[in-house]
Amino acid sequence: MVLFNPRSITTRLLGSATLWILLPLLLSGWLISAYLKAPIIETLDRQIEDDLARLIDYTKFDADGDIKPFTKYYEDGKFNRINSGWYWQIVSVKDNRIVGRSWSMKGFEIPINKVPQNNKPELLQGLGPVDSDLKVIVRKSKPTGGGADYLFIMAADPAFVFDAVERVNNRLLWAYVIIAVGLFVGLILQVKFGLRPLQKLKTAVIDIKEGRRANLSDDYPLEISPLTKEMNNLLKETSEVLARARSEVGNLAHALKTPISVIANENRRPTPERETIVQTELDKIERHINSYLARDKGHLSTSLTAETTKIQPVAMSLSNALKKQYYDKGLTIDVDIPDTVFFRGTRNDLEEMLGNLMDNASKYCTAMVTVSAKIDPNPGLTGSSVNIVIEDDGPGIPVAIRDALFERGRRADETVAGSGLGLSIVRQISVLYGGNVTLEKSSQDGLRAILKLPSTSKE
Repeated sequence: MVLFNPRSITTRLLGSATLWILLPLLLSGWLISAYLKAPIIETLDRQIEDDLARLIDYTKFDADGDIKPFTKYYEDGKFNRINSGWYWQIVSVKDNRIVGRSWSMKGFEIPINKVPQNNKPELLQGLGPVDSDLKVIVRKSKPTGGGADYLFIMAADPAFVFDAVERVNNRLLWAYVIIAVGLFVGLILQVKFGLRPLQKLKTAVIDIKEGRRANLSDDYPLEISPLTKEMNNLLKETSEVLARARSEVGNLAHALKTPISVIANENRRPTPERETIVQTELDKIERHINSYLARDKGHLSTSLTAETTKIQPVAMSLSNALKKQYYDKGLTIDVDIPDTVFFRGTRNDLEEMLGNLMDNASKYCTAMVTVSAKIDPNPGLTGSSVNIVIEDDGPGIPVAIRDALFERGRRADETVAGSGLGLSIVRQISVLYGGNVTLEKSSQDGLRAILKLPSTSKE
């Protein structure tokens, strides 16, 4: 897991979650500290006020304005220990004379001109022993029965209270540190657990890249499922595109095989028609290449059936080429196609379909191939159609494997050179035109291929 990388999802989750955890923790810690501190301070203030009230109740004065002894109040030990932190002082308002103070105030006194007289405890800095701070309350009172006014001063050193508050704050701090660490550790585990499907997805993608699997499984969380579905769709489309690309490359190579073979044979055995034959085959090659380039760029005509092609010239041209290709075989190809029969499609597609079927027949025949065409008298709802029949006198193909031969790469005889693409290409193109191709036993015990295509008759 990558930490502290600004481009990492883990860092973003940890950073944002940590921020939203720390802010409430800090705010709650401050509020709790203030909430606990206030009652402690209030307790001190109430204690100071209570002690002041008792001091006023117990204090009696004689005729000269001096304090009468009151043993009961002096029994409170905190006022008897020097610098105990608790002090009282009584001052005559008439002449600001200190008429009494606690035994704990040995060595210092509280200046009357610096103390507040608002009947509320206030913190005065530096008025205690060794310049310590004191929480002081002052109240003016008149003795019972009349007489002069006196200021009763009660003071306490709040250091012990502040120490208690500090101890509480320290404990709160450590408690919150432990809570924060626990939350952060839990957050890391939660983020790691939450991002585990992404790690699983990464591993799955690597497996797909290295060929160990074909697609992603469906057991991802709901938030990731749309992504995995789109990735699977993309993988499927990519696979289909690659399959089509391989198919088109194989088809083009197969389509160029016959013209190239004819040219090669012509070069080996030159004839007077050499230039014409070579140019004819080169024109075929050029048409095939241009056709496949147009398919790749999407520049095909608006409709597959927008053109019409006369079948007889195409069959004759292919016949001449195949006779030269299989010159050593002494091949005879009989073409019996009326001059008025047309194929509703491009010449290039007709050459590719008819060329593959005639090439197969020429390759496997003994010596004779016949090519005929007849308009189908019962075309049905699809319009006029033509059945082009290619027969040979070869060994034929068993019924059990005929349908399988239309699969790409499947061949009936592995001992004969070939790619196993021809019949697949024929079926692929014919289906695009709404046609089909079937295999039967010929009248000469060889193979009969029937190519059904859309047609039109022209007188």
